[in-house]
Amino acid sequence: MRKTYSVLILLFVLFLCFTESVFAKTVFYDSSQDFYLTKASFSKNYSCNLDDLEESSSSLFKQKKIMDLILVYDKCVETYPENPYLYNNRANVYKMLNKYDLALMDYEKAISLDKNYTSPYLGKASLYVINSREDEALEILDTIIKKHPKEASAYYYKGLALLFKKNKEQALRNFTLAIKYAKNSIIPAYYYRGNLYAFYKGNYKKALSDYTKAICLLESGNDIDSINLDSIAEVYHNRAIVYYKLNDNNSMIKDFLKAIVLYEKEGDFTKAQDLKELLKI
Repeated sequence: MRKTYSVLILLFVLFLCFTESVFAKTVFYDSSQDFYLTKASFSKNYSCNLDDLEESSSSLFKQKKIMDLILVYDKCVETYPENPYLYNNRANVYKMLNKYDLALMDYEKAISLDKNYTSPYLGKASLYVINSREDEALEILDTIIKKHPKEASAYYYKGLALLFKKNKEQALRNFTLAIKYAKNSIIPAYYYRGNLYAFYKGNYKKALSDYTKAICLLESGNDIDSINLDSIAEVYHNRAIVYYKLNDNNSMIKDFLKAIVLYEKEGDFTKAQDLKELLKI
């Protein structure tokens, strides 16, 4: 009984600390020089066939052969230098690798080739959000939404920009619109809306529903066109805190244990160890 009581006290402290930190922005390291050196070490010689590019790129993505995917798009861009879709798709892969300067160049190239192509504008706005240029991102996103009022990705990135500007109420509204129009292809919208329900609104039942939906979608597997979360562990971690607030201690412990396993799998051993110490395991 004493051990359980101590764990619950620590969880309450953790909840208080989490309330603001959960909305913090992640800062990414970007070194294109390192990337070029890594890329040069690959000697595979790919060809480009536009007819089966979607299938082959999806296969490489699912196999986590991201560098190979870059090489495929390199060859395609070289073969079809006036195709904006290739630049946009390569930019999306660069963004996954946190190579934001390279991604921005490709998005801008795609826009220069087709000014009516929406995707590179969304990509450019997402980079602005990541790099703390929220006002510039919002300007692009509002223009997109005006032209395409059901563009789910625009609402999602607008929600992120507003969240980082600490406009939580409007962020919540935009994540909800993203979910409405996305047809389950923007998983982080559930995660961030869940965070807002839990740590801003205190609506733990709605938060639980959103975290559970995000977990179901993440574990069902998604293709390259989906916007995914980098960490499933974070969703389990946050859901565990919500279970604590709902007095469901059994589910809370299960989710914390699952989060520990996933943190270790994702390479975040610090968070895994913190939870182990919290649970005295």
